[in-house]
Amino acid sequence: MQDCGRRWLGLNAIRGLCVMIPTLLTLAAGPPTRYRTGSDAPPGGMRDGPAAANFPRTREWAMLLRNLNICAGMCALLLTSVFWMTPTTATADEKKVPERNEIETRYLWATETIFPSDDAWEAEFDRIEKQIPELASFKGTLGNGPEALLKFLKFSDELGPRFEEVWVYASLKSDEDTRAGKYQGMEDRVRGLAVKFGRATAWVDPELISLDWNTLDGWMKENPELAVYRQHFDDLFRQKKHILPEREEELIALGGQVRATPGNAYNLLANADIRFPTITDEQGDTVELDDSAFYKYMRSSDRRVRKDAYDAIVGTYADYRNTS
Repeated sequence: MQDCGRRWLGLNAIRGLCVMIPTLLTLAAGPPTRYRTGSDAPPGGMRDGPAAANFPRTREWAMLLRNLNICAGMCALLLTSVFWMTPTTATADEKKVPERNEIETRYLWATETIFPSDDAWEAEFDRIEKQIPELASFKGTLGNGPEALLKFLKFSDELGPRFEEVWVYASLKSDEDTRAGKYQGMEDRVRGLAVKFGRATAWVDPELISLDWNTLDGWMKENPELAVYRQHFDDLFRQKKHILPEREEELIALGGQVRATPGNAYNLLANADIRFPTITDEQGDTVELDDSAFYKYMRSSDRRVRKDAYDAIVGTYADYRNTS
C-alpha cells in the first residue's frame, strides 16, 4: 500500500509543477490590464464610471489570492511527495528468521535434560564406544537356553537407549545451528559410532531367526522376563524372509555413513549456506523465507503470497542446481 501511495503522490507532484510554473510566470508578468470603453475595450467590456474603476482592481486581487493559494497547495503537495518518496533504511517491518538467542527459552529444546554439558556427553560417548565390542562375546550363545538369551537382551537393552541418548543430543545440538562446526563434528562422530554398533550386532537377527520357533515360544512361556520380548520376536520371524545372512547385514551396516551423505549435504546447504530472499505476506509485512516458512506461506489464502513463496524458494534452489 505504501508503494502505491508514493507513486500517486509522485504523479501529483509532477502535475503540481506543471501548474506552478505557468502560475508563477503569470504573477511575474504584472497585474491584468484595466479595460475601458473605447477602441481598446473587448466585447462586453466595462463602461467608464465608478464601477468600472473599482472592478478591475478587485479582480486583480482575487486572481492574485487564487494564484497564491494554488502555489501554496502545490508546494505542500510537492514537499509531502518528496517526504514519502524518500527511501528509508528502517527494517522494523521486516520479519527475519530469528537467531536462537532471540527466542524465548520455553520454546527451545531442553538438551540439558539429556546431558547437562558437552563434557558429560563426551564421557558417555567414550563409555559406549568401549562397550560395543562386548556385544561380540554373546555371538553363538543365543540358542543355549532362555537364561543366555535373556542375558544378551538385557545387555542390549541397557546399551541401546544410552546410545540413542548420545545420538539425539548430538543431533539436536547440530540442528540448533547448522553453522556450528563443533556440533556438526559431534553428530558425524555419532554416525561413525552407529556404524560400529551396527557392525557389532549384524549377527544378532540372523542367529535369532535360526532358532526353532516352537523352542523359543516354549522358553517365553517358561520365563516371564523373556515373555516381555514376544512382540519383538513375532515381528522378527514375520520378516524372516527379508533378513540377510550375517555378512550381508554387516555390509549394510558399514554403508550407513555413505547412505547418509546426500541427506547431510542437503541439510547443510539448505540450513547453513543458502540465504533465502524475502517476500511480502498477507498483511504487507516483509518476511524472510526458509524451508519452514515456505510450507506456511504455501498454505496462505492469498494466491499472490503462495506464488511469491514458491518462486522465491524454487528459484533459489535453481541457482544451486549444479551443486554436487
